[in-house]
Amino acid sequence: GVDSSTVLAYMSRILKEPVKAFCIGHPHEAYDERQYARQAAAICGADYLEEVVEPDALALLPELVRHYGEPFGDSSAIPAFYVSRLARRHVKMVLSGDGGDEAFAGYHAYAAILWEHRSPDGNLRKMRHILANQARALGIWPRRSTVADSKYARTAVVEHGERARLWRPEFRPVLEATRAEFEDAFARGPRRELLNRLQYFDIFNYISYDNLPKVDVASMYHGLEVRVPLLDHVFLETAARVPPELKLVSRSGTHPAMPGDRTIGKYLLKRTAERFFPHAFLHRDKRGFEVPIREWFGGPFQSQLRERVLSSNGPLTQYFEPTALTDLIDSSAQSRTDAWKAWLLLVLEEWFSQSQPGNSGASASRRSNTVAVSAPLPAAARRA
Repeated sequence: GVDSSTVLAYMSRILKEPVKAFCIGHPHEAYDERQYARQAAAICGADYLEEVVEPDALALLPELVRHYGEPFGDSSAIPAFYVSRLARRHVKMVLSGDGGDEAFAGYHAYAAILWEHRSPDGNLRKMRHILANQARALGIWPRRSTVADSKYARTAVVEHGERARLWRPEFRPVLEATRAEFEDAFARGPRRELLNRLQYFDIFNYISYDNLPKVDVASMYHGLEVRVPLLDHVFLETAARVPPELKLVSRSGTHPAMPGDRTIGKYLLKRTAERFFPHAFLHRDKRGFEVPIREWFGGPFQSQLRERVLSSNGPLTQYFEPTALTDLIDSSAQSRTDAWKAWLLLVLEEWFSQSQPGNSGASASRRSNTVAVSAPLPAAARRA
């Protein structure tokens, strides 16, 4: 990506010998960025190595769940695991590009939330807040009536209404506590520009409880040390002083962006990186650190997924409505979003199985031929 390529460029500028650069790719082109990794490595004169993740990665799921010690459901832990393994074969320490999206506003959700809450009319904002509170008092959950609502809707893999349908009635009150915890965390942020508040939340929550644990566990599994220069406190403090209009701009020149307008996130960071990389390289469509779960679940692993998640004797049906589970698994092969949700459930099922008395080591051998997608993930229980 842009962030790791920028880190590579500065490393190559400082070191007198070629930097070793590592990349994980996929057979599915929509998820594969190896062409850009090769381009960055060539520009920087790096010693480049790559590896392709195949569907049989899922056979590692039991072992990875054990090492994460919780139902960690972020599927990008899969490539994190493999790239760590690849790197450790050659070096003992690496630098990663984590932190650039949070420090310089690289996420698409930032522009969407800024647009939703752009209104200059203070009375309109107050009215929207009052109506939202009244709706909650009636048991209705209005979508995105406050900034916290918007952020919550774009953070949760499973939106609130669907959660209520998935969980059995006796567990639904927990959902209210989960949302309250989220809103409290958002409220603790600084009273500054909205974009800065969104970034602050992600730095102290998303990065701290997802990205960093994901990389730490995946890398230490292989004995690899990872350092994150873009999260250096001096760098973050400097980025926090950058005006919002230099972080996130629209191609039409407005801030915030208008609906349907393409935005340029990490604008200042990309302008800085233009001293190394072509404009088209830096301003390509953003992709996440993803794996083709939908395609994997749509193939031969669909039956195994159904067997594990929908088993009447399995742990999930104790907590979730069987009909809702079935609907979700049915759509996991067609919808990328539903495939992510199914992945969370699969991780949760594996964690439950390992948590049963006497099952600490049985799950790995019992499920060694299960599905294929290797890696750790972010707290599935909270997201599912």
